[in-house]
Amino acid sequence: MTFVERLPLIHSMRDAVDPGVYRRLPKDWIIALTDVKGSTENLAQGRYKEVNGVGVAAIAAVRNLHKPEEIPFVFGGDGATFCLPPERRGEVENVLRASRRMAQKDFNLELRIGMVPHADIIAQGREVRVARLKLSDWVTQTMFLGGGLEEADRMVKDPRPDNPYRINELGASQADFTGLECRWENIPSRHGETVAYIFRALGSEQRRASILRRLIVLVEDIYGDDEEAHPLHMGGLKLARKSALVKVEHYVRTFGQNSIKRWSYGKYLRLQIAVGRFIMKHGLKFAGADWSHYKEDLIAHADYRKIDDCLRFVLSGTAEQRIKLLDAVREQFAPEELVFGHHVSNAAIMTCVIDNYEREHLHFVDGAAGGYALAAKEMKASMKKLAES
Repeated sequence: MTFVERLPLIHSMRDAVDPGVYRRLPKDWIIALTDVKGSTENLAQGRYKEVNGVGVAAIAAVRNLHKPEEIPFVFGGDGATFCLPPERRGEVENVLRASRRMAQKDFNLELRIGMVPHADIIAQGREVRVARLKLSDWVTQTMFLGGGLEEADRMVKDPRPDNPYRINELGASQADFTGLECRWENIPSRHGETVAYIFRALGSEQRRASILRRLIVLVEDIYGDDEEAHPLHMGGLKLARKSALVKVEHYVRTFGQNSIKRWSYGKYLRLQIAVGRFIMKHGLKFAGADWSHYKEDLIAHADYRKIDDCLRFVLSGTAEQRIKLLDAVREQFAPEELVFGHHVSNAAIMTCVIDNYEREHLHFVDGAAGGYALAAKEMKASMKKLAES
């Protein structure tokens, strides 16, 4: 069995804040990271689909390299983090270099990439521990505690020119981006708002776990159950009609190919969307999949809740619910216990990785027009203010 297969399954977010359900990543493993530099400026220009898409493209490429073996990973809005065995380091580095080259050439985005040995993180007094949340009988989602991902991020972003953890050269490698799909319209909130939240608990591990547990109960009390607060809903799932909305998939999937192949994929993509719209409307069986339940599975397989040392949500709710939650957080938690950020929009955006259309597909959710990246900006400002106080 692989490391991921040996992880015990958990079934709720309340379970996910229990340190006892996590297992330490092997000491000789590597943590690989990507993030879009200057994402705030790019988001201000309305490029949130491109920023999200570049992050998910790296997930697709790294997963393709490891198939059928699963590896722990998490999507952060403007990037992704992966955990990999040491024998895979060279291959993954090449794939991430190719992802960076794609981001630069096709989208004029600078993708920062880096790799940090878990042993070096442990030497700093942190570690990466992993749990596995069951989304369905076919799909699980990895969660992370221990402070190791935060430490890896800090080490890669160290501005020293000789930073040994940052990978600077572009390289000429190719990556397989098969499975990346970006075919959906923004999903409007049923309740008026879609809010991206990031919460970071401070203090000892036991204290952080207690804070996060209280916080999850608070969120559920105010926003309701998963079905009520879920940012995706059947009525809001509509395949894109404009070519601009599928530009990310078109460019990523044809990166490095000649102009004829790129043009052909664009035509093929529009045909697939037209067919998909028809077969989902009529609940047909087609291409080895029963499309009558595809949207239900899509909603179940969305990563709108996660833990990556921080607690993240994308939630659909009212302005009153948001105000009530933020007021309660400020009242119940001191600044030295919890820092947080949030970003308000009226819709969610979604980028997908498809292994097969029948059951095995993952859907990465963010708030429209900034989401996690802008929530993180607010949280970092709070952390800076706390450090200066």
